[in-house]
Amino acid sequence: MSFLQQQALILMQACFGVISPNRMVSISALESKILITIILENESAGDMEEIDDLSSEFEALQSCHIDFEISVEILRENLNWPDESTIVVF
Repeated sequence: MSFLQQQALILMQACFGVISPNRMVSISALESKILITIILENESAGDMEEIDDLSSEFEALQSCHIDFEISVEILRENLNWPDESTIVVF
């Protein structure tokens, strides 16, 4: 299992309890940094709080420090499926 696949499993675990039908969550890697992208259909204060919780939970589940960034996008149009280097978690 690759490092990115391991991180995708950790991200899935961190998403338990915070998944909303309002979002798509994906993970990719850029050099030594993990990029988590969350696409929201509508901006919501509740979703933003859940994303903060997701960040804390993802970090807490790591066995060692990793460099990661969470990007949030609001997209009301049809979603395009990410390229093959990205794993869609939800």
